[in-house]
Amino acid sequence: MPCTVMSMMSNDGLSSACEVDIAGVVGMHALQLASETPSALLDWNNNYADDPDKAVCFHCSNLPKHFFQSVKMDFRNYCGHGGKENTFGTCVGRVKAGPMSFARFRQTT
Repeated sequence: MPCTVMSMMSNDGLSSACEVDIAGVVGMHALQLASETPSALLDWNNNYADDPDKAVCFHCSNLPKHFFQSVKMDFRNYCGHGGKENTFGTCVGRVKAGPMSFARFRQTT
């Protein structure tokens, strides 16, 4: 799984986003420079019940281990169409609680 390599690279300061998400990797790199810590690419929304100070953030498990309270390598059944043997290498665990900064760059034509 490419998730393994992207997680390791991002944890070592080499921002890595999925597919060809240039805007995502630019945002990751900017956040990394600002925080001096690894950054991640997540899908997010702020519809956590009625609490405007909480967010639901998720992705296909390429987060750097820096973000986890506890983490292990495992299989992801929704990644890949070649069966379980082709989906090992995603990070599974509980993300640490704490403040979050976010940014997203985009290009419009």
